[in-house]
Amino acid sequence: MTAEPDTRPLRLEIGARAADVVVIRMALRAWLSARGVPAADTEEIILGVDEVVANCVEHAYRDLPPGAVHLTARLRPAEGSIRITVADDGHWREPVAPHQVHGISIGGRGLTILRAVCHHHTITRGTPDAPGTVVTADFTRAFTR
Repeated sequence: MTAEPDTRPLRLEIGARAADVVVIRMALRAWLSARGVPAADTEEIILGVDEVVANCVEHAYRDLPPGAVHLTARLRPAEGSIRITVADDGHWREPVAPHQVHGISIGGRGLTILRAVCHHHTITRGTPDAPGTVVTADFTRAFTR
C-alpha cells in the first residue's frame, strides 16, 4: 500500500534582500526532498524559482523601501505538478535585454530560464493603486519519470 503524498504547502516570507534568498533555496529544497522529488528536478525547480525571487529582490522595490517576497509551493497530485507562486508588493518593471559589462552579457535572462524549466507560468502585474507582481509556475517533469 502506497502512502498518500504529503500535500501540505510550503509558505515563506523573506525580506527582499539578496542575503535572504538562500532561505527560500534551503526551505524549498527540503520541502521538495520530503515529497520525493528527484534531485535533478529539484535543482531545475530551484533554478527557476531562484530567478523569479532574484527579480523581486532586484527590481520590485527599486526606488522603494525594501519589502517582502512571498513564496507558496503546493504539491498537486491530481494535476501531476508542483505549483509555486512568488509574489511581491513592489512595482513591475518591464524585462530588459541583457547588457554588456566588459564584453560579458549580464542580466535579462530570469524569465527565459523560468520558461525553460517550468511547464507553464503566468505573471499577474499590479497597478499603481494596487502594486505587486505574482508569478505562478507549474513544474511537471518531476512527475513524468
